[in-house]
Amino acid sequence: MNSLSELDLKILKFVGDMGHVSFAELAKEFPEHKGGFEINQQLKPDILERMRAPKGSSSDFKRTLSAIKKKGHALLWTGFSEDFVNAFLKLKNDGYITATPTLPMTYVLDGIFLGDDNWLPVVLNVTEKGKKALE
Repeated sequence: MNSLSELDLKILKFVGDMGHVSFAELAKEFPEHKGGFEINQQLKPDILERMRAPKGSSSDFKRTLSAIKKKGHALLWTGFSEDFVNAFLKLKNDGYITATPTLPMTYVLDGIFLGDDNWLPVVLNVTEKGKKALE
C-alpha cells in the first residue's frame, strides 16, 4: 500500500523525471507552494567535527562552513509552504529521495541563489525505493 499523498507523488515524479533537481527548480515547478518555511538539515556532532574546507577553498566557502558548524545545521532552502516542506521531509526521511551537496553554480544556472551564510546547495535524486513507488 502506498502511503504517499498527491503532493508527495508530484514532487517524487518531478525529481524522478528530471534527476539532479535543485530547490530552485522545485520552486519554479511548484509556485503554488510558495511560503515562509525553511528546510534545514541537522548535522550530527561527529560530522560537524570532521567538516573541513578543502585546500584552496574560497573565503566564501570557508565562511559558510564556519556558519554551518556554529549553528549545527545547514539551510537547504527557504520560501516553501508548510505542506511542501512536510512533503519533502517525508520523502527524504522515508528514503524516497536523497539530497547531495552540489556547487553553488548549479543554483546560479537555475536563476535563483540564496545568500544565507549557512546555506548548503544540494541536488535531489530519487532512490530505488522512490523509483518503485513511481511504478
